[in-house]
Order: sequence, then structure tokens, then C-alpha cells
Amino acid sequence: MIADQFIKIATSGNTVIPTHKLHFLWESIKNSPEGDIIEIGTWKGGSSLVISAAAREFKPKSQVYLCDTFKGIVLAGSNDNYHKDGDFGDTSKQHVQQLLQSYDLTNFLLVEGIFPYDTGHLISSEKISFLHIDVDTYEGYLAILKWAQNRLVENAILVFDDYSAPTCLGAKKAVDEYFSDRKDFEMHLTLGQDSSWARYKKNIS
Repeated sequence: MIADQFIKIATSGNTVIPTHKLHFLWESIKNSPEGDIIEIGTWKGGSSLVISAAAREFKPKSQVYLCDTFKGIVLAGSNDNYHKDGDFGDTSKQHVQQLLQSYDLTNFLLVEGIFPYDTGHLISSEKISFLHIDVDTYEGYLAILKWAQNRLVENAILVFDDYSAPTCLGAKKAVDEYFSDRKDFEMHLTLGQDSSWARYKKNIS
């Protein structure tokens, strides 16, 4: 199975995301509507590899944007209980690019800088169908969600990597706050091992 091949490569030192969550990313791309695909927080590119490969397989018309500071976590503050700025800084834009290109992936664009403050303007897409957020911090999550809110297509899928992590309570707080009064999303949040995600539904009752 092609998914297993890419997930094996991803988990060989290029991500700390567990296998079952990488499978969820793959299936989410498969089941997402047409539109552009964004990941914010790539680290060494393991999840980026899975996302880009799934997009090539199921969404060949989609542009994949892979966003990271490539200097580690930023925007850690008083709402964050564990991580500090600079954590996960052991990566580079070149590493991620070489990883993906070594498997003939060409459907991606690497975006370097603090998202969305430095780089949000570089993504002009108004048709986002899939958004994977993995930035660990309260401010990072909240800023990304606010940036994306008017750019989502109907049935767009948002995946929150850090929602269940005991080291990322700020990320959970940001998601809970942002969606507390949003009636236009179908929420699937869990504190267990399953992936936490939401689907945008313009006409949800």
C-alpha cells in the first residue's frame, strides 16, 4: 500500500507524529474537497511527505503549501505549559525540500517564516480544502485559525495535531476558545489517541 511506504519513511526520524495519525492525514486528504492544502509546522518534513504524497495521489490539481520557521517553535507565552521558543529547531528548509524531492514530489511550495505574521500574505489561495496545524502554541494556533477562517471551502478539513498533547495545553485552549461559538463547524475533538479535527460546514444547523 502506497500510504504505508511514505509513512514508514516519515517515521524514520522525520516526524514525531505516530503512525495512526499519519494514516489519518492520508485519509483526510483523500476525503477532502477540491482546493489547496496547507500544513503549518513541518519540522523535518515527515508529515509533509505524507500530505504531499497523498495530494499527488488523490488531489493532483491542488497546490500544497508547507509552512515553518525552520528555526523551531515561536510565539510561546503564558498560555503554554511546556514548549519554549526554539524547541524543534533541529531542521532546515533544505532538509525538507530534499526529502520530498527525493521521492519525486513537485506539488509543494515551502514557505519560511512565522505564519501568518511574516508569510500569510504569500498564500493567495481563497479555496483551502485541508489545513494541518502543528505549531504547539496558543498564539500560533489562534493566529492561524483567524487567518484561515474566510479562506475555507465547503467541507474543508482542519486537523489539530497538538490538541491532545499534555505538553501543548495552549494549543488546546486556543482551539476550544476559537470554536466555542462557531456553529459552522462539525467538531471532532478528543483527549485520547485519536486525531482531533473539524469540518467546515457553511450551512450546519
